[in-house]
Amino acid sequence: MFQSIWQEKRSSKVTIDNIHRILNSFLAWLKDENLEIMQIIAVNLELWY
Repeated sequence: MFQSIWQEKRSSKVTIDNIHRILNSFLAWLKDENLEIMQIIAVNLELWY
């Protein structure tokens, strides 16, 4: 969903890949830190991909 919105706005593939990589790193950090509230948000964000 998120990627399709960016692609409709004609963002470059590199930009989309960078945003995706940053979000994945952030979500992995949340899981590593065992932040309970943030884990709920992370799981919800993962459903977008």
